[in-house]
Amino acid sequence: MTIDMRLRPPLPGWKNTRMFSKSSFDYLAITGFPRPKSAQTGSISDLLSEMDEAGVEIGVVMGRQSPAPFGQLPNSELEGLVTQHPERFFAWAGIDVDGPLESSMEELHRVLAGGLYRGISIEPTLSPQYEHGGDTKLYPIFELCEEKGLPINISMSSPLQVGSQQLLEKIRPQYLAKASKDFPGLAFHIGHAAWPYTMEMVALAIACPNIWVSPDMYLIPEFPGSNDFAKAALTFLPERTLFGSAYPFKPLKETVQAYKSWNFPAHIEENVLHGNARRLMNIHK
Repeated sequence: MTIDMRLRPPLPGWKNTRMFSKSSFDYLAITGFPRPKSAQTGSISDLLSEMDEAGVEIGVVMGRQSPAPFGQLPNSELEGLVTQHPERFFAWAGIDVDGPLESSMEELHRVLAGGLYRGISIEPTLSPQYEHGGDTKLYPIFELCEEKGLPINISMSSPLQVGSQQLLEKIRPQYLAKASKDFPGLAFHIGHAAWPYTMEMVALAIACPNIWVSPDMYLIPEFPGSNDFAKAALTFLPERTLFGSAYPFKPLKETVQAYKSWNFPAHIEENVLHGNARRLMNIHK
């Protein structure tokens, strides 16, 4: 079975946005990876069928609270999804870090109090008020997540930077080194794995044991730099590399097959497809 660490269901706050538009899919299209049917119908039922066909047991849904054009998905929608399908979807709360820190901390305390979330997700490199993903202005958030024992996702990739008209330089993995050392008990899950800075991402994770590499679609062999992630998973990072589809940008079945095409030894493939995610989120099953 597989745990998908980057799956965005067609929730009301998402399915009528650019994320589910055909033009956005075409931007990162790869031959052999068709646009998912459920992304076109906007049907959770269709998505669940695709998950079953692909052997995806759990979809991890990262909340998004970001500046334009990526927008806001209310955490209440995540809560409704997880309540309705508790065995199929796990949620990481999205925290808006583009506004006042006081508002960010207020929402963080609210979601933590509910005990529903498996992690926290932020996208600071899309905001002009942060220099990079490890900016010290984020330290109150890191401190509380470390205290509560919840991992934090920081999404970083060139398409996000270009779409928000922010510099690629801000997603350089090196800028996370100090934060990872200042918060050794906090697991940093790097969504999109700072592509295209693949070698720098791998080098940082090798040096920092609390950095988790989550390349999602950028580990598909057709993507430039995917070999860096695959070799790292085979050697230094077999216990901190995770599977993700980046749905709706990539279909589930074909993406699982693409990961398997690396022909990792069985124990490493199991780690990447689900074992590492279970450890990251303390899933005992």
